[in-house]
Amino acid sequence: MYKKFDFKKDKELILLNYYILANLADNKIDLTTVEVAEVLEINKTKAHRLLTKLQELGIIKLLRKSDSKNKKTTFLYILNEMVTETDNVTVELSNIKQYTRANETVSETVNEKDSNKKTYKTIYKEVFKDANEVQINATLNLAGLEMIDVELFKAMLEEAALKANKNPHSYARTVISNSIRDNIRTLKDRAKFQEKRSLQAKKEKDTEERCKNWNYTEDAEGIDFDYLASLTRRY
Repeated sequence: MYKKFDFKKDKELILLNYYILANLADNKIDLTTVEVAEVLEINKTKAHRLLTKLQELGIIKLLRKSDSKNKKTTFLYILNEMVTETDNVTVELSNIKQYTRANETVSETVNEKDSNKKTYKTIYKEVFKDANEVQINATLNLAGLEMIDVELFKAMLEEAALKANKNPHSYARTVISNSIRDNIRTLKDRAKFQEKRSLQAKKEKDTEERCKNWNYTEDAEGIDFDYLASLTRRY
């Protein structure tokens, strides 16, 4: 029930509740854990736990359980029945207002995610015109993809198309995953990261060259070559 939601901790429950509300037909909805996992960007185990939690809270009721991988489980939405005289449930106005604000935020979040996913998919099809749904979804389902700006996303796909002849889709996923890991969100972020990496590579190369000139060995660690060079220049 709404009064049992923790609006700070139960964001995924609220998201799932909103998704169900938005897709009801005759107060019923057909769902799978895979679908819930994709919508909320979580794993299937957690998706199953959330569905179970909504049943425990009296928000949905299992009507028909799936008996195969190709069929969905049907749930009845029963939240409307939660505030009745027989239930002796009192929902404070402040709680209702709090849920309303949370639900509005959830609505915006879900809509934004759906919009971004459609944009990513459109871009993917533009760059890889022969891509199938499996290849597209493998990239669109990457955790944290929503943090990547669409311009950067397109640039990384184009890079993969140019550099990887054998498996550009796998190359693209690797590049995107690395960007998510390194917190690279925009083209500007990537330019800064590449510049920093280039400077680091140059520094390492310069150090290697100095080591060669001074016959560097394992025992030479700790020697200040710049200091030795300055002494040499004095004479």
